[in-house]
Amino acid sequence: MMAGPAGRPPVRELTKASGITCAWRLDPSHELSFTIPARPGLDHPDDVPEAASLQELRTDVHLLLDGQPIYTGRMGQPTDNPSDVAHARTVQTADYRALLGRRFWRGPQTTWAQLPVAEQSFVVDRLLMAAQSDPGGALGISSSGLPATGQNVNRTTEPGASILEELKAIAAAGVANEVGTPGFDWDITPGWTGRTVQLWYPGRGKTANPLVYRWSTNPLARETSVLKNLTRTTNPGDYANAVLVTGGTKSVTTTTTAVDPSTGQTVVRTTTTQVPTTPVYRAVADIATRPEGLWQQTLSYPDIVEQAELEAKADERLAALSSITPTWSFDLSLAAWLDLGGQDAYWLGDTVPVIVSSGVVDDDVQLRVTEVRLVLDGNGGGTVTFTLGPPRTAAPGYIASLGQRLAALELRS
Repeated sequence: MMAGPAGRPPVRELTKASGITCAWRLDPSHELSFTIPARPGLDHPDDVPEAASLQELRTDVHLLLDGQPIYTGRMGQPTDNPSDVAHARTVQTADYRALLGRRFWRGPQTTWAQLPVAEQSFVVDRLLMAAQSDPGGALGISSSGLPATGQNVNRTTEPGASILEELKAIAAAGVANEVGTPGFDWDITPGWTGRTVQLWYPGRGKTANPLVYRWSTNPLARETSVLKNLTRTTNPGDYANAVLVTGGTKSVTTTTTAVDPSTGQTVVRTTTTQVPTTPVYRAVADIATRPEGLWQQTLSYPDIVEQAELEAKADERLAALSSITPTWSFDLSLAAWLDLGGQDAYWLGDTVPVIVSSGVVDDDVQLRVTEVRLVLDGNGGGTVTFTLGPPRTAAPGYIASLGQRLAALELRS
């Protein structure tokens, strides 16, 4: 693990960092945390602490694999815990997607569908250009060469809107009036050079090999499994078979010209009207015969001011909420994960058949990897925790894996 000034090559190895934990997520952002001594040890009083190279908001921290960054994040506010024995500093970092949450749209109100080009990748490019156009705003993120999705953006971006929230909304919105059509997944490559936006349509990930756990009262009949610490949860609070989705209000400015009959001069008048969206109600087709009856949910999206986008959002939310899907999490030892193939076997966005038979639980479901968490133990080993949730409302396309094998994990620390 290494650190250096934001946007520049790293200059210091963090050899004394401990408790290194990195979490990669589909949404929202990736994060990394660790603890490091903040003053010289009693046995080495002349040492300059590595923590001296870590400055809030100014330092990038990189997690390396085979000399290549697999995570880059900006240091936030540290937490210090000095005592007579030691001074430990806990450092939290977040990736470059999170930094876009502190950039906002300074352009005029822009209804993307009214532009000559409103394709999703085009809008993503324009938003990222705007995020980096102000003095001091360069993040080194290139958005050139994004793959076209072939889908248009039905959205209005208001002045002051968060760039990150706009990107997330566009990625999730999909296509107006087409039930279950997904948006896309996106990420920013780690590192200090060649940082680019990655866009996957309709979603990142591949179909992975099944993960199996079967328990039997007969020890001889039990099926061995690499899965450890399995946890299954369901949340009926997230279930709905009917939704009422409300949006925001759009400011529409119209300009009219007229001739003043008393003077013969042309008068220009500007009028601004507030046009609210119409709430959208959606219910599953078989609502009258559902055994659980009617379960309604009201959802509010005040940032959506286009009616077409609101209708698409209602369709997407109903498709996502109208089935009770379990969420599974499980641990693999770092060694077991590497033996399976590492990222080539299981990674973000992958669709995984999960087969678990244990007592009253008898699941055979297709779930999607939404988070991967790596916790290093400081002795060359660690634990990888996977969280799997509902699949996309439309089947994700096969996207090649990141191509970075973890066959020889060398996290420089």
